[in-house]
Amino acid sequence: MPQTVYQALRDHLTRQETIFPHAEYVFVSSRGTAIDPRNLLRRFKAALERAKLPATIRFHDLRHSCATFLIAQGEHPRVIMDILGHAQMSTTMDIYGHVMPSTQRAAAKLDELLSEVEDSDQQVEQDEGDERTTDESA
Repeated sequence: MPQTVYQALRDHLTRQETIFPHAEYVFVSSRGTAIDPRNLLRRFKAALERAKLPATIRFHDLRHSCATFLIAQGEHPRVIMDILGHAQMSTTMDIYGHVMPSTQRAAAKLDELLSEVEDSDQQVEQDEGDERTTDESA
């Protein structure tokens, strides 16, 4: 968990414990009980509106956004798998593999590197050929 998220949750719990010391949940209703899913959705939609984000964003989209941001930051797929709670890396890769631009960039860099090695090998062969020609004519 990123340190900023961890700290935000710790701060939230500290504030919540002063109001509802015996709350069983991390996020509670205004009475300290479990949040009704409909109320959670209303709060989520209100937060989207305040942030000037489209109302079509679903609560579950937050999970996908998190994974996509982690991938874009170059986080290792194993870490992403653990954060998302997938039992197997193949699940994570099947769902998010298409958004791994770093993988595509790495493949392009490998191709570039191999081309440089091939060009270098051809130059060495050319130089060796030139040396043989010079030796034979001497």
